[in-house]
Amino acid sequence: MDPTNAVIAVDNPGKPMAYTGLDIAKTDSGTFLYAANAALNQIEKYDSNFKLVKTFTDSSVPPPLGVYGVHVLQGKIYVTYAPILPGKPGAGAVDVFDTDGNLLKTLISVQPNGVLNIPWGVAISPADFGQFSSALLVGNLQDGRINAFDLSTGSFLGPLADEETGKPIEIPGLWSIEFGGGNPNNGNTNELFFAAGPDTYFGGVFGKIVVEKDPDEDQNK
Repeated sequence: MDPTNAVIAVDNPGKPMAYTGLDIAKTDSGTFLYAANAALNQIEKYDSNFKLVKTFTDSSVPPPLGVYGVHVLQGKIYVTYAPILPGKPGAGAVDVFDTDGNLLKTLISVQPNGVLNIPWGVAISPADFGQFSSALLVGNLQDGRINAFDLSTGSFLGPLADEETGKPIEIPGLWSIEFGGGNPNNGNTNELFFAAGPDTYFGGVFGKIVVEKDPDEDQNK
C-alpha cells in the first residue's frame, strides 16, 4: 500500500454511515479496529483486514442518545453516548465493554441535570495527577468541561479547574483528550493533551493541562 495515498478500507453501499470515533485494540486474538457508527447507533469491530467481525451497542441507553465516541483504555472499550438528533439538549452516558463487545457495566448512566454534556473524549489519569489521580476523565464537546469520575463506581468527583481561580476549565469545541506517553517526543505521563475545534470547527486548538506540583511534597520527602 502506498503510504502517501489514502484508500477506502470499508465501503458499505446503502448502509447508513456516520463515523464519529475510532480506536485500535491489540488482543490475544489479534488487532482490531473499533468504529463508532452514530447513524446506526452501534460500534463496529473490524479485523486487521478490515473485515467486519461484529457490531455491538447498549440498547438500554434511552434515545435520543446514541454511540458517539469509542476509546480503548487499559484493555477495555469505553463508549460515550450523546444526543444524535439535531436540536436535542446536551446529555450523555458512558459504557464499558470488553474487547469482544460484551457490556461489562454502565459506568455513568443518563442523569437529569447531570454533568455530561455531549461527551466524546475519555482518558484515565495516572497516579500523579493531583486530586483526580487514577480517575476517568470525560470531556464534553458542548460546554468544553472535563469531568472526573471514580474509575470503579462512576461517582462524580468534580471538574478539572484552574488552580488560581478555582473555576472549571472550559475549552470550546473540545474533542480528544490523552495523556502523554512519557518521553520527550510526546510529553510526560501526567500531562493531559487536548485537541479542540472552536468557532463551530472553523478554528483549531491544541494544548495541554498540567497539574502543578505541591511545593510541600518535596519538603516532606
